[in-house]
Amino acid sequence: MAHWRYTQKPVRFFFLDFRASFLCLLLVMHCRLWTCGVCGMGLALFWLLERKGLTAPMALSRLRHNLVVFIAGKRRPGCAFPKRQRFGEG
Repeated sequence: MAHWRYTQKPVRFFFLDFRASFLCLLLVMHCRLWTCGVCGMGLALFWLLERKGLTAPMALSRLRHNLVVFIAGKRRPGCAFPKRQRFGEG
């Protein structure tokens, strides 16, 4: 019986994150060698992210943050001086 306390748990498809099930569905619907390779690489990526404690949205957010800091730097020149802070995650 499902209770409200289980609502924060990640959705699983067997042992995988539910986002990885899309790759398995792609493999089932279009069974070719290259889709098998894409599915294998995607499953490996999701497994590595899970080992690091990240979900796919968290990993994309961290990637976007790092790209912004790489391109624009840590200084925020568009803010007034009293409100000027450094870029942070979140």
